[in-house]
Amino acid sequence: MISNSALAGVAVIAVYLIGFALLVVLKPDSAVSFMRLFATSAKAHFTELVFRVGAGVVLIVAAPRLALGHIFESCFAMFMSPNKKWLPTIVPVIAFYLNWACA
Repeated sequence: MISNSALAGVAVIAVYLIGFALLVVLKPDSAVSFMRLFATSAKAHFTELVFRVGAGVVLIVAAPRLALGHIFESCFAMFMSPNKKWLPTIVPVIAFYLNWACA
């Protein structure tokens, strides 16, 4: 049941991101003013932050059922790690797998 809800959440996230990408391309000024709305107050900023964290959790929960789900799990582990010294080493590896998987 959680996985089905997570997949529905992934669909919602995808629609939002595609819509925002279209807004950026078609009306860049509107996209900038939309993003600036989140900086108007602490409440707006933290509300947006909660939605971003929620979207990240949805992607991680749905990762086992997604075609490229291992990327979300790897990125989560990478960015949550307190030791960032290995970041320059792992980012090219992830980029390689993204290029390979999308080719």
